[in-house]
Parts: sequence; C-alpha cells; structure tokens
Amino acid sequence: MLLVHPQPPALALGSSAPGIALQDPQGRTHIVVGGGSTRAAFIEFLSTSCSTCLSRLPAVCTAAATNTTVSVVAVDATGESASALQAFATQHVDSACPLTVLVDPGMSVSRAYEVGVIPTVYVVDSHGTIRFAGFGASGVQQGIAALGSASNG
Repeated sequence: MLLVHPQPPALALGSSAPGIALQDPQGRTHIVVGGGSTRAAFIEFLSTSCSTCLSRLPAVCTAAATNTTVSVVAVDATGESASALQAFATQHVDSACPLTVLVDPGMSVSRAYEVGVIPTVYVVDSHGTIRFAGFGASGVQQGIAALGSASNG
C-alpha cells in the first residue's frame, strides 16, 4: 500500500506576501513585510514546544548574524502569551542572536500565511515577494539557503 502525505498548503512563490506588523514580547512593534519595510525577511512560524524549531534555532541564529540586511523573525503560530514567548526567548535565544520573536495574539498573520505545520518558513524579498516556502527541519535549512538570493532580490 502506498501512503501519500500531501504537502501542506503554502502561499504561491512569486506572489505578494501579506503584511507583517507585530509586537515583540516587550510590546515594541516590528514592521517586517509591507508598511514601508524595504528589507528581505526570513519568517519562521513556530511554537515554544516545537522540538524541531529548537533544534534548528542555532542555524537560524547563524543565518541572522550572517545576513545582516535581512529581518529574521520567529512568529508565534499557536496563540501563546507574550510572557510565554519572552520566557522562550530568554531560555533559548542567545543574547548575541539577532532573531526577533514576535507575538501573533489573534493568529491573524499565521492565518494569512496559511500556517498548518510548525515550523513553516517563508523567505520574502525586499519588494515583498515570496521567494521560498517550506516546512519542517528541511524547510528551515532550505529557507536559510534561500536568504542570499532574497536579499539581492
């Protein structure tokens, strides 16, 4: 018997990315996509209990430190509180890591990006065009690899 596992839905490559303007756990607003943002973005939708997200965090931090012209953000995709996300960031994100954790309290951004699997990763170029969409550990690694072309694009 052949079991087929369909790919989760994703926004189309080459399409315009939905805007992202969310707050970090301290209440500071970050405009990541749209709203005048002119930086490419690596967006990882995660949960604080996601073991894959945790295991890939060092690679994401390295990519963020290497690609300084790219906004690298982790968006909560499960409606967790700001205090839970702050605790996660304090415990797991090294102070030298330029990753910004963002709260999506109504999960409107997660819905706009059709997040159905955690982690889900999007790479958006500086013009707001989706250049990569991926899922799971391989999606994180492939998204990191896609950063170079997005930051030039």
